[in-house]
Amino acid sequence: MYKETIAKNQNKTIDLFLFMGQSNMAGRGIVTKEHGEGVPGLIQGAGYEYRAVSAPDRLCPISEPFGRIENRKGGIDDGNMKTGSMVTAFANAYYPKTGIPIVGVSASKGGSRIDQWQPGGDFLNDTLSRMKAASEFLDANHYSIRHQFMLWCQGESDGDIAKPGALYRKEFERMLDTMLMAGIEKCFLVRIGHYNGSGRQDYSEIMGVQDTIAQTNENVVMVSRAFAEMKERGLMKDDFHYFQEAYNIVGREAGENTANDVLFRAQSEKPHRNERNKKTMIILIAGASHTGKTTFAQKLLEKYKYPYLSIDHLKMGLIRSGYTDLTPESDDRALTGYLWPVVREMIKTAIENSQNLIVEGCYIPYGWAKDFEPEYLVHIKYRCLVMSSHYIKTHFPDIRKYASITEERGEDSECTPESLIKDNEEVLRQCQAHHVNYIYIDKEYRIDLEI
Repeated sequence: MYKETIAKNQNKTIDLFLFMGQSNMAGRGIVTKEHGEGVPGLIQGAGYEYRAVSAPDRLCPISEPFGRIENRKGGIDDGNMKTGSMVTAFANAYYPKTGIPIVGVSASKGGSRIDQWQPGGDFLNDTLSRMKAASEFLDANHYSIRHQFMLWCQGESDGDIAKPGALYRKEFERMLDTMLMAGIEKCFLVRIGHYNGSGRQDYSEIMGVQDTIAQTNENVVMVSRAFAEMKERGLMKDDFHYFQEAYNIVGREAGENTANDVLFRAQSEKPHRNERNKKTMIILIAGASHTGKTTFAQKLLEKYKYPYLSIDHLKMGLIRSGYTDLTPESDDRALTGYLWPVVREMIKTAIENSQNLIVEGCYIPYGWAKDFEPEYLVHIKYRCLVMSSHYIKTHFPDIRKYASITEERGEDSECTPESLIKDNEEVLRQCQAHHVNYIYIDKEYRIDLEI
């Protein structure tokens, strides 16, 4: 069967994937009477495993448990813990869209923390060794490696020890930099799910910083958040792991979104005849009142020629036309709850129609990214403007002076140094809690955004 499948791929072109992370990448899927969905059959030709440890002289069609005996003493050793993974479902989703089979390399260790994946450590050294062996085998056997990627799912063990999100991000990006220098082109990220036990663990900070990494690091693409749904769907078999059905769901979603990104990049790299074919970009500008959101939007309009939408204008149009009982004095949370669903769908429509857009206003929720699938998120940049207490105290006359530089505010007696400091301190706290990008205005007012 192996020889017959390869014969049909005459040019022997493949995409090399390293499947990296901890136990939910390694796979702990099981089947029970209640949860009877097992591992899917592999689509013929969809993918192969290169077994760098146990069978380095050949390719084997992907089978589960993927990487079951790929244990190396002093390196990645998962014992006999592997059962069923997301890899088969991933390959089955990726291959029909791209027409290119994958060669997968197992490089995952149950229970591993991100600090154990640092440069010079046993896990990363072993991963690089497996990658090198795979590349050399494929080259020697006349395969064409079109792309080299990593699929990453890890973080539960860091949630267990309440690792700060900022430290997780620092250690993740240090690991990623090593992989990029070794030849990996892109990290496709599968976000972790929720804790399902009786302890006090909370994975929301790690989940949040993984969203932030995907939003801000051009080398990372979020391809699935579906693990977060599995607790509510009753598809967790224990505190941390899932029934095979859940791994199948996540693998399919990750495979489809990875294929979509690969196809999109291939299309975007082709020569374009006009500007409309360039990558669509949505810029979200948030922040407290008087921080210069509208002026910043106007500046970006002049620089990039992107139209911009003021959420305040949308708010007043809906209020004055009688479409809502809310008023300009209504609570910001109520206004955000009413306005954001409309703005969110406008953003999606703009992306679908390849239209650039700047959106500014204080009614963008800090958790905005969870409302968009990965194929939308790659087109969105978010910045929140925050003034420091020092800047407000030393520049308050200028803040009042330039408050109406772009829009006429009229009577502005409620704007005081104390109110601005209070508002901006709360915005900064929320930005840090949600791991979103912000521009901190401290000594001088200098803001810009490169696209």
